[in-house]
Amino acid sequence: MPQNITINSLVPFLENNLTVNPNATFIGIDFGTSTTVVSMAYWEGKTIKVEPLRLNQKLKEGGIETSDLVPTVIAYLGGNNLLIGKGAADLKFELKKGKNVWYSFKMELGEDIGDKYFESIVLPKNWTTVISKNQLT
Repeated sequence: MPQNITINSLVPFLENNLTVNPNATFIGIDFGTSTTVVSMAYWEGKTIKVEPLRLNQKLKEGGIETSDLVPTVIAYLGGNNLLIGKGAADLKFELKKGKNVWYSFKMELGEDIGDKYFESIVLPKNWTTVISKNQLT
């Protein structure tokens, strides 16, 4: 029989000491080496409900694919054309890793690894990196 996740089951000693807004919603990001998942958690009584969010991912041809699984891949196609997720993953072997496509970089985050991406295409100084609603919503 499945057990519901409750405050009592997670941290029983907090039951009488915890003040939580029952209308609160939490967003969690599981930033994986190959796949990223974004989930929403919210209260339903004393039970925490968790749902993965289905995100729009722009494809190379301009279409959109919606999925709760987002490949942890970024591709830069020049100008303001930045793909994140499925569209970028489809280009992994058409583009050059470290120059205009990046993947499998999670384990290097937060470390000084020197000039690993020395061939990376540098964005113009006036280009603002923004993930717009059309790229990832």
